Order: sequence, then C-alpha cells, then structure tokens
Amino acid sequence: MFDLDLFLAVSKARSDPGVVSLDGYFLASAFSITEVGRPVDEWTLLFYNPGNKKTVDCIVAQDVSVGQELPAQKELSELRPDAVKFFLEDAMEAVNSRYSKKTINILISLHSGNKGDPVWTITMVGSDITATSFDIDAISGSVIREETINLMHREK
Repeated sequence: MFDLDLFLAVSKARSDPGVVSLDGYFLASAFSITEVGRPVDEWTLLFYNPGNKKTVDCIVAQDVSVGQELPAQKELSELRPDAVKFFLEDAMEAVNSRYSKKTINILISLHSGNKGDPVWTITMVGSDITATSFDIDAISGSVIREETINLMHREK
C-alpha cells in the first residue's frame, strides 16, 4: 500500500496511452474513499467530453485502468488541478477541526464549483450512521458548506 497524491495520480493518468487517446476529453473530477489513518491509495478520475457528452472513468493506483465511454448524466466543467492552493492535507485539517465523531469512511472529491474554481468535498461517514459533508474552496480554504444527513432516515 502507498500514499497516492492526487496530483501524481493525475500526472500518471495523463501519461497513460488509454487516457492520451481520449480525444476531446478533459478532467472533470477526482474521487477517493479511505479510512481514518489509512493513506489514499487509489483515485478515480472522471474525464468528460463536451462534444459527445460522454464520460470515461480512469482508476489510478499502482496501475492505470481506463473504463468505457458512458453517457454523462449532466454537463460537467473542467477541473483545473493547477489552480488548487489549499491541498487535501489542508482540507482534512479544516474538516477535523470541525468534526469530532468516530468515523467509518472518508469520501474525498475534487471538482469544479459553481464559479469554476476547484472545490474539495470531504464527507465523513460516522459510526452513528450520519454523513457530514464539507465543501471547501480549494483556492482560499474557506468552508463553503457543511451539511449532516442521517443515512438511516426513512421518509414517512
């Protein structure tokens, strides 16, 4: 197991022949799941083609695996990782200063926000079966949104 930095994962994917051959695609988002104290060892990168409105998943771990083209569920904006100034470690520190429950899993994504700037979404899945999501501006580091939902909530 190894700690896979997102920017290394993006670089690794962009040099893979399967990704290089994706004509007209751009990076739209990055996603990973981990646990407290466990390093991120895999990223799922989503590439989007605005011309044909299709997406391709690329899983980056020790190797790179490129999936099939699938129809996009919605239009996506280009993610500019080079614009990130507030990195994952910083985002996790911001979340940990506001969240103190016992955590089962941590869901991490980097995507374009409403203004086109990169946004970290960190979701802490707690042992109390709640999920608390934090949207953090990846340029300024400000917390844009914090929301907790009960995963066991049933509609009446």
